[in-house]
Order: sequence, then structure tokens, then C-alpha cells
Amino acid sequence: MVQFKITASACGTELYRAGSYGQFTGDKYFIYVTVGTLEQDMDAPVKSVRFSGEEHLYLEKSAQDRRVEGATSYWDFKFGVADMVMGQKNVFSFVGKFYFETEKGTVYTFENNGSDFVYNDQTACDLLQSMQAALRP
Repeated sequence: MVQFKITASACGTELYRAGSYGQFTGDKYFIYVTVGTLEQDMDAPVKSVRFSGEEHLYLEKSAQDRRVEGATSYWDFKFGVADMVMGQKNVFSFVGKFYFETEKGTVYTFENNGSDFVYNDQTACDLLQSMQAALRP
């Protein structure tokens, strides 16, 4: 069985500009996920990693996007789950699984204990609460 793991999850914000002339400023809210695998357990090196749902491909990373630490390869994903400009909030949801494709064309699936992963504003709030709880004395 090929080992997959999510080694880090975090959330954060970035300032951005909106409007046709960039006249409005606001905040974008993100979830950051680092996913990794032991490539030596696969039939060939990883060609690409993607996060997709039943209907669409959300994000894809090539083998060149990886960070190599020892025998394990890691890929960083960034999910924009909400933005807010002038009091207007837009939320976005990403529901799916991670797929690792090797250079031989074999696809390995990484799911959340038999279910899809869900990255949305609620997930970001849950991550933030758990991080705050861990950091409090």
C-alpha cells in the first residue's frame, strides 16, 4: 500500500485589489495544505498530483513543483475559500480527492478515510480554532 499523508494544514489571509481598475481592497482567505508520498512505493516517479472532484479539476501540480526532503516528496496546495471586499463576502468550496499519477500512467488516489476532502470557509474556521487552542497557554 502506497503511503500518502497530509503533513501540514494552515489558514491565512492576503490583501488583494478588486474592481476593473483595482480601486477596491479586500482580503482573500486561504487554506494551505502540504501533501506527500513515498515515491519508492510507487511503480514509477510521480508525474503530477491533482486535487479534483467528480465534476472538475481544481488544482494540479507537476513533478517539478515538489519539494524533496529525503525519500519523501511533498507538494503544496493553496485553496482560496473566501474573499471579502467592502463588506461583501464570497465563499468557495473545494470537494474532492488527491490523485497521484506516475510517469507510467498509474493513478493512485488519496482520500479522507473513504470520503472526499472538503476545503471551505468552515474548514478554515475549524483549522484556525484548533491552531489557537494549541497555541494558548
